[in-house]
Amino acid sequence: MSVYKITRQRKVATLFMTLFSAMALINTVSCSSSSTNKSGANAMTDNSIDKATTQEEVAAQEWYDPAKKLNHLVGESSPYLLMHADNPVNWYPWGEEALQRARDENKPIFLSVGYASCHWCHVMEHESFVDDSVADYLNEHFISIKVDREQRPDIDQIYMTAVQVFTRGAGGWPMSVFMTPDLKPFFAGTYFPRDDAYGRPGFLTLLGNLNKVFVENRGEVDQQAEKLTKLVKQQLQLSSERVSLGKGIFEQAIEQSLSHVDYTFGGFGTDKKFPHASELAALLRYYVLNKSTLAESDSKGNSTIEIETQNKKTLQAAEAVNKTLTGMMSHGMYDQIGGGFHRYTVDRQWAVPHFEKMLYDNSLLVPVYLDASLVFNSVDYLNAAVETLDFMRREMSDPAGGFYSALDADSDGEEGKFYSWLKQDVDALLGSDADFYYQYYVVTNSGNFEHGTNVLARNERAFEELSGATEETSIRKRLTNLNSKLFAARSPRIRPMTDDKVITGWNGMALTAFAKGYQISGEERFLESARRLGHFLKETMYDGKVLRHTYRKGAFSKGQFLEDYGYVANGMVDLYEADGDYQWLEFATTLIHSSLKLFSDETGALYISPAGNDDHLVRPSDVFDGSYPAPGSALLQAAQRVAAVTDDKEISGRVKLSLESLGVSIKRSPVGMMSALMVLHNEFIPRAEFAIVGEKQGRDLFLKTIYGQYFPYRIIATSESADDRVALLRDRVVLSGSESGATGYVCQNYACQLPTSDPQEFAKQVQALQGTNH
Repeated sequence: MSVYKITRQRKVATLFMTLFSAMALINTVSCSSSSTNKSGANAMTDNSIDKATTQEEVAAQEWYDPAKKLNHLVGESSPYLLMHADNPVNWYPWGEEALQRARDENKPIFLSVGYASCHWCHVMEHESFVDDSVADYLNEHFISIKVDREQRPDIDQIYMTAVQVFTRGAGGWPMSVFMTPDLKPFFAGTYFPRDDAYGRPGFLTLLGNLNKVFVENRGEVDQQAEKLTKLVKQQLQLSSERVSLGKGIFEQAIEQSLSHVDYTFGGFGTDKKFPHASELAALLRYYVLNKSTLAESDSKGNSTIEIETQNKKTLQAAEAVNKTLTGMMSHGMYDQIGGGFHRYTVDRQWAVPHFEKMLYDNSLLVPVYLDASLVFNSVDYLNAAVETLDFMRREMSDPAGGFYSALDADSDGEEGKFYSWLKQDVDALLGSDADFYYQYYVVTNSGNFEHGTNVLARNERAFEELSGATEETSIRKRLTNLNSKLFAARSPRIRPMTDDKVITGWNGMALTAFAKGYQISGEERFLESARRLGHFLKETMYDGKVLRHTYRKGAFSKGQFLEDYGYVANGMVDLYEADGDYQWLEFATTLIHSSLKLFSDETGALYISPAGNDDHLVRPSDVFDGSYPAPGSALLQAAQRVAAVTDDKEISGRVKLSLESLGVSIKRSPVGMMSALMVLHNEFIPRAEFAIVGEKQGRDLFLKTIYGQYFPYRIIATSESADDRVALLRDRVVLSGSESGATGYVCQNYACQLPTSDPQEFAKQVQALQGTNH
């Protein structure tokens, strides 16, 4: 999703402003919206979503009540939709059957969009969608459609834009949209409580008012729908103007980003905190590219004003990255016992999270921590990345080879119950080691969470003092053993529900995480996971023509989406750089060529779904970074890398064309498009290029040197011998008499140093190149 900031002027019909003047009820609570209430009642208590896909199988499940009539969601592959299959609401999945019924009966459509690990989606279900009176009213007066936003990002994008327009910029899930039979929205919001409260209408009252307006004032409804639809189309319409931007726009984005940094606790802003992985990656890049000015200033001792200004921003960038990465991994945002990052925290200090764990958050944060571990020589950053990858392997792996999409925030009817601790329980588990443990982890009698419990956090100062101490290794081992005890004690608890849907694009992000995890940590298990995932994506999710969007227990969803092609292509390039198997680079190239035909137009603009969908109000686009990088930016990054390593002129030309099509948007909101901006920035900075040929053992020596250095823009090509399919490997030979059995070529923008078979000489060339890579 794009960031929820809408700047256009909006006009909401007087009729609706009169009927629903108490609009404050919209977005009071929702998942990933502008505010979140952490004490919601009636949370979901059924933690199993292993719901079958036929009516007979559904009836055999323990949760099924035979007195209830199953609705049209039976047979769907989405766990979120299956959760609602026994609701008394006569839900339909998005599709022609529901849309045609709305047209035939001339009824308004109630569209409810959410996802399986969304806390407030569960709350609204248990307050309203299982209530017979709400269901009866919906069934009589509306056509109700339920959509999994992760399975249909196109529908989510279109109607979330309507929510943003209607609510003047807010948004979140569950998304609740009311539309005419021709798919035009006329009222929109997020979570609605069932009953009237605090002078605000509840969901049942809202339904009555909307039905009355639709029946008695249809003309005004249609006018409202036309106005809202026009604004939605304007918001999603891409500019036809093409603008070429220079290197300076990256500096502007960094300045904007630095102005929003919380230099006390890290992160951005002073409210609840989200990871912002792309922004952190950009700040890290900026620091590395400019840190040489610090040395120049120190050596000369007489800095100019320009250098002093540059130094200030460079040091601020380093501080922003370190404060944020340390803050996240030291507090409740990070699972201190089991590894992995939660979705966000509800406070400024990273202390109390919204406990869901998303595959995309963890996959995106791992490369940032890995790169930062190199730049700042940090064992803690490396450990956080390794522990997160191990968490993903342990708790999110699908037997077929992919990774599940999410773990819920709730367990046993309470949010965070699985992850929180009473101090007395920790005392009992650790015994005589408890006092030692409390030197490094903060656990108190009063707690920092609900019911006097603790969300575990590190004592940052103690860990900072530990770094470099003589007894550091022994203390870390002892702490690891104690955390293992807590992990073993936590494991039998009722677990959060797992959304076991495998999303192709998110798995592309995971592929990057595991490939880079192997490169920097050297742990073979991560390369094994990356290869297994690569084969799954290439052989199961791709049918030779179409890259499928989701998978669950042998079933696939329909539709093709830009995010899948972009993230998977990028991950395949990373896997190629990790093991040198040409099939991964070849597959990435295939996906890029296909995606440029499917999702692009003659101007270079990129859309999130192909043209020609009859059930689309407008062809949706998404150019802004949100929870994860904009899908088009991911594709452009992959395309840029493939073009560089293969010298594919068609792809490189399309990258430039698409960047120009994004120029207007980048210029208006550079910090909101940081992932696209880094692709643009690559066009202006030197590109580090490494070609390695020869025996595997020798190649691994050279690769280890490359993996141990951070380069803002780097490509690697490796093979047993010269390979004409890869431009960087053409005419590359193994020097005779090589003791290593391999030869390395260090280049920059295709200008190469003398080839060498000596690993030490190769390391010197790499180090020298790193010093000029700015």
